[in-house]
Amino acid sequence: MEPWPNTLVTLAYVYAKAGQMSEAFRIVDENSDADATRIALVYIAAADNERAFESLERAVDQRSPFLNELKVEPRYDPIRSDPRFGDLLRRLDLE
Repeated sequence: MEPWPNTLVTLAYVYAKAGQMSEAFRIVDENSDADATRIALVYIAAADNERAFESLERAVDQRSPFLNELKVEPRYDPIRSDPRFGDLLRRLDLE
């Protein structure tokens, strides 16, 4: 039995935090059906804010149940100062 895509993408986050980007991105590429918020966290850990926001926009389109974490999840701290993050919170009524 293979692990669920979200679990594997969480492993990709750990790889990205450890600086092992090629392994992190390989896992993301192989699990593109994982929740887009989880994929965004990998890109945040990799300091790729453009791809992180692209993933968050996909999460909005997909109505991800994990979007309610945006305001409180510390892993989003690196992008909180970006105006796009504030705009996202406003659009989701999470201010």
